[in-house]
Amino acid sequence: MSDSTSDRLTAAVITYNSEAYVRNCLDSLRVAGLVEENLLVVDDGSTDGTATIMAKEFSGVRFLADGKNRGHSHACNRAIREAVTPWVVLIDHDTEVHPDWLVELSRGIEQRPEAAIVVARTVFDFDRQTIHADGGFAHFLGNMTLLNGFAPLADASNGMVELGAAGTTSMAVNRDWAIRVGGFDEAFFIYLNDFEFSLRVRLAGGRLYCAPLSIIYHKGGTPDVSFRGKKDYPPRRAYLILRNRWFLILKLYRVKTLLLISPALLLYEGLLLFMAIRKGVWREYGRACLWLIRNFSLVRMHRQQAQGIRQLGDAELLSAGPLTFVPGVVCGRFAQSCKSLMEGLFSLYWRGMGKFL
Repeated sequence: MSDSTSDRLTAAVITYNSEAYVRNCLDSLRVAGLVEENLLVVDDGSTDGTATIMAKEFSGVRFLADGKNRGHSHACNRAIREAVTPWVVLIDHDTEVHPDWLVELSRGIEQRPEAAIVVARTVFDFDRQTIHADGGFAHFLGNMTLLNGFAPLADASNGMVELGAAGTTSMAVNRDWAIRVGGFDEAFFIYLNDFEFSLRVRLAGGRLYCAPLSIIYHKGGTPDVSFRGKKDYPPRRAYLILRNRWFLILKLYRVKTLLLISPALLLYEGLLLFMAIRKGVWREYGRACLWLIRNFSLVRMHRQQAQGIRQLGDAELLSAGPLTFVPGVVCGRFAQSCKSLMEGLFSLYWRGMGKFL
């Protein structure tokens, strides 16, 4: 790693029960040229052998263990606080980086000095030929539309592109911007917390980019909450995503926007409830609704804080691209046809409503 990069960038791997992943992740970061002085591992209350691996094999790496599972958002905020460099790269534990990851990510930061966030291209590790995402954009229904989501790597452009939203698989964050917007919202715990954070950065006037020549390989995820299209949909994941999606909408959208899009939101919510019933997670849907009702004052407080930093209108913040679902959620030709029809209807609706925002 060059002296200029070492002075400017710290990588922080967020771990949780990561003994199956952390060794390969850290080894790949070393190969990419990251020195131990510029590496943090922030553990979110692991109960497996993660701490033992760190002590025996990576004793030179700064290991910050909380001892309690406080959530991904809390761990990201701790990484941002502990780093002393202008940029912090937040990295998921179930990853390995390409040998050129650091060089290309640093080049992307240099090429976009106005950037608040720069993400790497995330590629699935199972074949290393299928893109998970190049970041994405914020659909007005509260989802993230993935850029090049599940697309063949060979078909994608390698030019830097400006984004509307981003995730933390490999997210380089300008610390000044992170502090300016108040960091990650710890009430989200995990799931959509990175999406919400990136939207809040944009709301405050920050700009987001993807450096697609910087590649990180994404593996199997966290047991009990990750979903790769096989087995049953994890109930805890369903609860957190359903809850946090509405938390995000109520926190970030203007009241006028909420009123204008309410018919589309109600239609989509009916579809989500139908899917929740089919997937056997209808109880989690109910729990998510109940949490929002019981914590209305908390949501309102977080909304006031977010609206206080607003520099961008919802017409610029939001969009109406394809609805991105993890493969295995929408199955079969009929379901895919219904999805395409809904996407078209929502796109038309947004175009009609956008002129009033």
